[in-house]
Amino acid sequence: MNLKINTSSPEETAKAAKSLINELTGKTVLLNGNLGAGKTTFVKAFAKESGCREEGSSPTFTLMQRYRGETDILHFDLYRLNHFEELETIGFFETMEEKATKFIEWAEKFRLQDELESFVIIDIKNLGGDERELHIKE
Repeated sequence: MNLKINTSSPEETAKAAKSLINELTGKTVLLNGNLGAGKTTFVKAFAKESGCREEGSSPTFTLMQRYRGETDILHFDLYRLNHFEELETIGFFETMEEKATKFIEWAEKFRLQDELESFVIIDIKNLGGDERELHIKE
């Protein structure tokens, strides 16, 4: 899979998430983008459209949120972590063994693509205002 999607509003970013449900369910997704790029917006929309009962929120302070549904979603935000060893402290790698869709914000801080066997990368670029460009590659 190698896609590029342009959106011009948070609602369009949510529609993009919905359009990728079949392709992303059950996978590990590394989300890259600056603060405010729309990473959490994407995950919240994906969780809602996947039938999860909880309202999605940014796990910046909790580091991980679990949204329960037909397929659980694990949403990590690694922004506040500074050292690779902290991933082991929070049980990150054990959680990667769970059968769930996993979204990992700020994965690039730890080069997780070198640590994980299988994943999809979504790079979200803020083009100004509400314009976003999503690059999805597997």
